[in-house]
Amino acid sequence: TLITIALLVYVFVLLTRYTIKVLILPNSWWQKRGDKTNANFFQNGLDLLALGQWQQAAEQFLKVKRTEKIETAKQLALYSAIQANDENLTTSVQQKLNLPLLAATTHIEQTPENKTQINVSDATFTQLVLLVQQGAYQQALTIIEKKAANPLKQSLPLQLLWLEVQLASQNWQTIDKHLPKLAKQVEKQQNVKAFTEWQQQVEKLLINAFSALLEQSSVNQLNQVWQGWHKATKALPFASNAYLTVLSQTKQTALIESHLLEYGDKQDVNWLLQQVRNYFKLTGHVHMDKLFNKVQKQALKDRENKTLLTTMAYLAAGQKDLQLAKQALEQVIYSNHNQTDFKLYAVVLADLGEMHASIDVFKSLN
Repeated sequence: TLITIALLVYVFVLLTRYTIKVLILPNSWWQKRGDKTNANFFQNGLDLLALGQWQQAAEQFLKVKRTEKIETAKQLALYSAIQANDENLTTSVQQKLNLPLLAATTHIEQTPENKTQINVSDATFTQLVLLVQQGAYQQALTIIEKKAANPLKQSLPLQLLWLEVQLASQNWQTIDKHLPKLAKQVEKQQNVKAFTEWQQQVEKLLINAFSALLEQSSVNQLNQVWQGWHKATKALPFASNAYLTVLSQTKQTALIESHLLEYGDKQDVNWLLQQVRNYFKLTGHVHMDKLFNKVQKQALKDRENKTLLTTMAYLAAGQKDLQLAKQALEQVIYSNHNQTDFKLYAVVLADLGEMHASIDVFKSLN
């Protein structure tokens, strides 16, 4: 009896193990494998998106099947297809996602002003992107206000569209209110590469908006808008970069120097060098008395800091303190290997009358 019971228990255990292996484990394994594959498709799509490889990004997003990711993946696929500027690809993506085609949903009529109007009653994400591409920002704003009242709750591509529309509409207070929160959210949710790409895209949008304001109004108006923003917004590196880029394009030296003096200590020293280099590229010289005195004192205290030395070299050249600029550059250019630094070095040598050495440096730039 005991032997029989033991055999029955043994057979039961074997059958249970066999059932688990045959029926349960494969499903669990396939599910885990599917989750991993979907995660890879989504991440690959983000990586390709960051690199600007729109077609490949769209193809990766279309492969995502995971429920919690699929809606975001659809929007990203469509966004990538439209950015690729390929009508066939866009149509293909719409068909695969079972979205209405543009020709079926877009109603166009000519107004007396010969402007394109689009019926927004059945607007989709595709139409929103197209409205932005056409510059129909007022119609896009209508959709945005209905569908994306709180940008923090929207997907990344819709957030970027929201920013572009708000900036094009010059809703400066709205941007000021939401931009720092958006930056924190994206930084937490995305990897370093994706966050860097996001910052670059937003910086371009800000540059376009600031440039448009400058063309329509004046430097004073641009400065008023900037000064009206909260410290949290002005402290964002990409926001400062955009503001300084537009000021540099119009050679507003006094405003740039004031900004660099105010925010130079709050940012990384590399940020200050980047701004000085950018200004040199646009103007050919950096003449800023107060900033030069400040940076020179810092560089003398920290003689091993090559970033400070390089910054001082640009400012010294702008002050026509050519020997100081030359000495500083000779300590950094051969380790930095920066083309703009070498160009400055060649200019300094020419100003010192060392023409042969200057020509040799210019030749090395090619």
